[in-house]
Amino acid sequence: MLTEKQLEMFGDRGAAVFQSAEQDIIADIARRVKKTGRFTETAELQAQALHAAGVSTQEIRKEVMKILNADDEYKKYVANNTKQYKRDVVHAIRQMEKDAAAEGNRIIADAGDMAFNKDLSAWHRAGTELTKDTGIVKIMEEMSRTTAGTFKNLTKTMGFKGAYDFTSVQNAYIKYLDKAVMKMATGAYSFDAAANDAIREMARSGLRSVDYASGRTYQLDTAARMCVRTSCHQLSAKITERNCDVTGTDLVEVSAHWGARPEHAEWQGKIYSRSGRNKNYPPFSETQYGAVNGLCGVNCRHTFYPFFEGISEPTKWDKEPDPKEYNGRTYKYYDMTQKQRQMERGIRATKREIEAQKAISGNVNALETQKRKQIAEYHRFSKEMGISAKDNRLRVANGSSDLNRTQTIKILPKRNESRAMEDKAKSLFDVQPLEKGDTVKPVSIYKDLKTSETGKRVLEYIEKNDISVDVIYNRDTITENHLDDVYGLNIGNSIYINARTCNTKKKIVETIIHEETHIEYDIGEDAHAECVCDYNALKHRKGELTGEDIRNIIKSVKERYPDYKWRKP
Repeated sequence: MLTEKQLEMFGDRGAAVFQSAEQDIIADIARRVKKTGRFTETAELQAQALHAAGVSTQEIRKEVMKILNADDEYKKYVANNTKQYKRDVVHAIRQMEKDAAAEGNRIIADAGDMAFNKDLSAWHRAGTELTKDTGIVKIMEEMSRTTAGTFKNLTKTMGFKGAYDFTSVQNAYIKYLDKAVMKMATGAYSFDAAANDAIREMARSGLRSVDYASGRTYQLDTAARMCVRTSCHQLSAKITERNCDVTGTDLVEVSAHWGARPEHAEWQGKIYSRSGRNKNYPPFSETQYGAVNGLCGVNCRHTFYPFFEGISEPTKWDKEPDPKEYNGRTYKYYDMTQKQRQMERGIRATKREIEAQKAISGNVNALETQKRKQIAEYHRFSKEMGISAKDNRLRVANGSSDLNRTQTIKILPKRNESRAMEDKAKSLFDVQPLEKGDTVKPVSIYKDLKTSETGKRVLEYIEKNDISVDVIYNRDTITENHLDDVYGLNIGNSIYINARTCNTKKKIVETIIHEETHIEYDIGEDAHAECVCDYNALKHRKGELTGEDIRNIIKSVKERYPDYKWRKP
């Protein structure tokens, strides 16, 4: 349905991605018409999204009726039914206006003019002529830049497994996610609808779980939702970035939200200089924009937008709610959201156990009871904390789970293997317990290090050379070991980590790698040594580093150790 000129503008691969999403949208509109006998409000919104992408509404209507094998009589029936429904709605709106005006409620009385159902404007428009300034073209251009002109793997995913061979599963996974990104980016589908469609399509192909190069494995629905959400967010950010480049805008304001990750809370809600040359504002690089764990990284909800000095007013962000107590424990807002995510994962896990039990004809009564209790507790916690329950996160798409990863299916040797890993971790990492509060677990450190070649090398060196690693939380012990205001230090064959300064498991692991590097390479007390240690720590997290990464490491070391020479005599 794209014209020759539009096909040329998008290019073969771009047109293929768009047309695949377009076919699904029109099929969904047809499904809604078949169910209701009229063009619904959702169908109209979908048509508006396609119209904005250069597809005429006459073509949309024509394709819908072709799918439904509609004759002239049925076409007239749908048109009349739609118009009559609209008239009924307009009549109800007008009556509401009159009643509200009689009661003196001007806000509701005036609201009728904003009502969505007043007309069928989307269906009376001609097709839009695509130009270089059209929104959909900007999306397609940025997608092309992101994928080096190939329009493949918009989500930048890597490492897959499934019921079929590696290549076919990888291609299927990429294709379905790319289509989901297009559906959501054009505005034709909500996030949930786009992600759910992709999950169902991939589940039918036999894919059940997704492996990443980092070593993490996710269930299909979790991986797909994460990829689509992150990719659409990053696409929006890239378009903003491109607009800033075109207009020569240097300053941007980063959004803020309650419950941000501690490392993101440090830079959210501020104004930054993209070039770093405006000394009135911190450099944009502080947000780690573009990094997996930085601004617009995986599952990051922050965004940024242009800020015009002397014109724009800095946004005043609402203060986070005060901590609240639940079952004897005090939760800050961030802790509340993390507890919610934990409960959601637990509910989904129980649902997968139920599916696994049914697969082996097992009894699910106890699990069903457990699920009801978990859901009730989830809603009770959310209500008492004053945060919205997110029932869409409790869903598990039928037939999309890797049941081999459930406790029901796992064989005994696997459980023994898990216990062996915990014992191994405890022998390598001594985590000092606290009377109150949570501490990072040795097995969590062990698993994290196992996710990269650098981490595996560090584990092997620690074990073979009898390196002791103490992760310390107690304030008195921190002071006794001269760890105040530092992340960690090494003395002989011992590594001491200040868990309070590190604050997160990620920083604890990176500090262990940093201090192990000092010991293994027998280096220290100069800037070059610190750069080598920082390099290894960052390489564990990111893989191969770029020139910009290395320059940032050198800059950071110089700022932290201004008295150090590059090489000690």
